[in-house]
Amino acid sequence: MASHQNYWTEQLYYFAEHLYWEPQHINKKTPPGEGGPEKFKQTREKIRKQEVPLNILFNILIRLLPLRIKAEILNSFLSPQTVDFGQPIEYISIYDRLAGLYFIQPDMVLESTNSNICIEIKVDAHLSLNQVYKYLFLLGRWQAELEISRRPYLFLLTKKGLDAQWKSSERNLIFTQGDKILDLQRYLRLNDLPERLGDSSVIDLQPQARNIIEKVQLGWANWHKIGEVLNKEKMRLEQLPISDGKEILDNLIGDFLDELNRRKLWNS
Repeated sequence: MASHQNYWTEQLYYFAEHLYWEPQHINKKTPPGEGGPEKFKQTREKIRKQEVPLNILFNILIRLLPLRIKAEILNSFLSPQTVDFGQPIEYISIYDRLAGLYFIQPDMVLESTNSNICIEIKVDAHLSLNQVYKYLFLLGRWQAELEISRRPYLFLLTKKGLDAQWKSSERNLIFTQGDKILDLQRYLRLNDLPERLGDSSVIDLQPQARNIIEKVQLGWANWHKIGEVLNKEKMRLEQLPISDGKEILDNLIGDFLDELNRRKLWNS
């Protein structure tokens, strides 16, 4: 097995470490007293625990995985239900498609011939209704721009259970019947939409968002479930003869599983 330092996932952290030592590349300067080996050690440990790097690594993984495995990961949010998301399932930058989305920075956006898919990714931070509404307004605006109808999906990926990951002040308002996803869907259908998201007025987008709420399929998974899907695929690869494709896929999946294991989000 390769040294942990040689995993592809480490390349993101190496880039961040490079900017620590040479911040001038992003027009920054190291404040007096903030540099040095000890501070660097603390920074290395800190960035390997943060949510954003894992978010980026998961985006890269989904972009590179074959369609079959992408579909298995997406269906894990809907288990035991299985759906056909269409093909190909492509990673996209929504800002290249739609102008004026100042109210959201989506974690992951995917599209296929018949599906628009958004994924909100969490590790330690809480989920909130405000975040969910942002995705619903995004999906509503996106569908309104299309000439064909696609099925909208909003998936929530968390470390804890869905209700446990939720903002405490909202938890008891939403999860009242014991069926977490249905509770959330029910709440969204029965309550008013916000008029503002952050500093942006979204009143003009409310009809589109309300239409999406009636159509969107919500889903939830935790990181352990994602790890299990990937580990199952890794075990399948072990039964295959040696090939270039097997070697690439084994490295891609194995290194990401190591990242989840190191963060205690999945155990083999």
